[in-house]
Amino acid sequence: MADETLLIILRKKVVVWNKWRVKNPDVSIDLRETILSRADLRGADLSMADLRGTNLSRANLSEATIIESLLNEADLSNADLCKANRRGADLSMADLSDTDLSMTDLSGANFEGAKLVDTDLS
Repeated sequence: MADETLLIILRKKVVVWNKWRVKNPDVSIDLRETILSRADLRGADLSMADLRGTNLSRANLSEATIIESLLNEADLSNADLCKANRRGADLSMADLSDTDLSMTDLSGANFEGAKLVDTDLS
């Protein structure tokens, strides 16, 4: 289950979150099964975060860092992930319908069983 303290920090502002991440690099980021739909997470450092089953539909994650994050079964439908860094992210069984993944680094990402209907992969 998600760490409520981390959710409070993340919901403040991305700049506050990113500063906290720099000061706490060894803290495990557990945001499993949370509702972050429509969240403005532009530029957020979510690398190595556990976001399994999280609702990120319609969220703005453009230019976010999501390296080696777990997004299994996450709802990313209609999300903006333009220019995000998703190297090595696990997106298996995730819903990426109508998601903007343009100009995104997807090297090493796992899309096994992911829903990619009308997803922009340009």
